Amino acid sequence: QRMMLRAGLTRLNNLAEGFSPIDATRHPKMLVICEDTSVVPLVMEFLLQEGLGEEDLLEIHSSRKGDVTQDEWDKIKQQLFGIDRRQQPKIIVSVLMLREGFDVNNICVIVPLRSHSSSILLEQTIGRGLRLMWREPEYQDSKQESREKLLVRKQEPDNYMDILHIVEHPLFIDFYERELSGALGEVSSLPSKDRVVGDILRIPLKKGFEDYDFSWPLIIHDREEFLPTGELSLEGLEPFPVPLAELQPFIAKEGDTFYGEEMTRKTRFGEYTVTADIYTAMSYNTFIQKIVHAVSQVPSGIQRRSKDTFPVMQINTAHIAKLTDEYIRTRLFNQTFDPLAGNNWRILVLAREQIIGHILRNVSGRIYDMHHNLSVKDAHVLQHPLSGVSSIKVRESYALDVAKAIYEKLPYPSNKGGFEKAFMDYIDADVKVSSFIKLLQHQHDFVAILYMREDGLLAHYFPDFLVRIGDDVYIIET
Repeated sequence: QRMMLRAGLTRLNNLAEGFSPIDATRHPKMLVICEDTSVVPLVMEFLLQEGLGEEDLLEIHSSRKGDVTQDEWDKIKQQLFGIDRRQQPKIIVSVLMLREGFDVNNICVIVPLRSHSSSILLEQTIGRGLRLMWREPEYQDSKQESREKLLVRKQEPDNYMDILHIVEHPLFIDFYERELSGALGEVSSLPSKDRVVGDILRIPLKKGFEDYDFSWPLIIHDREEFLPTGELSLEGLEPFPVPLAELQPFIAKEGDTFYGEEMTRKTRFGEYTVTADIYTAMSYNTFIQKIVHAVSQVPSGIQRRSKDTFPVMQINTAHIAKLTDEYIRTRLFNQTFDPLAGNNWRILVLAREQIIGHILRNVSGRIYDMHHNLSVKDAHVLQHPLSGVSSIKVRESYALDVAKAIYEKLPYPSNKGGFEKAFMDYIDADVKVSSFIKLLQHQHDFVAILYMREDGLLAHYFPDFLVRIGDDVYIIET
């Protein structure tokens, strides 16, 4: 078992050295599965003796949970589920405790430590490392070729991306052969760190890339007209021509008196008064709402009998309501007017055609002015440089050395990519071409044109090349 742990450490270090130049944020991890909690202290002691620090190890099992406080245990679990983003810890030591919710992607090496009569199942072993670490589209071709070499041709793969390494005792190999017969491969020796990721190269921006750079326009918004959103002024709104004092006598009573009358003898009885209290703040709000609705709609005018209306304006209605309320309270009668005091509310509906019509004409006029005093906002366009992608990942076997691009190498497809390779060779040697770039959809994802497909759905078009000749830039589709 010590030998198995050393083999796992060697493979882990080999993977880490190979992954780092391609993507320094990918941190491979090793999982040690013990069948009993009594074994864990021995494993931890051995790993420390091998030169690992305490920060490199994470111990998680049921006994460990009982040895620490609940807060410390929560921190341990948080550390476990965030382990993909951190370089340390490198090794997880567990006792079959990692079950549901184990969302770790970077388990690359598993070392199961068990006795001959162990109850550790094969599914419990390999299930911990089935999440993909390299799932981005730019790695798919390379991974597919490695799977074909390993599983079909029975050859050593070109790279070790998303290959789970299980360091197992020979006595238990038959378990895997029964479950995975026909899908097992063998390696003759450990690959060099350069072969861990196969022929994938990380190509940074070259020196002097500014001379070959492109910018792609990103339209934040087109040229637009906006309604002003400031406060609406009462200035210019006309008061009602009849003074408030002349209108008040018509509603002098505090309430209307109702009585019951027996129809045969005309006996009156049970007098009662209906006061203005029924006119509440809520009903005044409804009055304001109806005014706003009236001034915001116009008839369609399509048919004589049509009663359809279309909104003149569906925004700023709160400003219109505020303007209407302030107009009624301060300007309509050239004095302060409280519609909720006494019987004042009756004045607003006393002569509907006169007073309400007067309110509508004045507020509608203010809306008309708003529509003819639009503010214009010019188009906002950002220039996104392609050099914002500081590096690209290419396959050395399918990359071409170029002189007129921001990168020293540009890729072409591994499947039927001969035409693109010949095209890049041609334009790189053409003196009329000052610069060009091969666009990678998953890395230059902002270089896209929105269009409508034949079925009416919106989609993005991703061009293949940008080519600059003189002052002109051409979009090339191969």
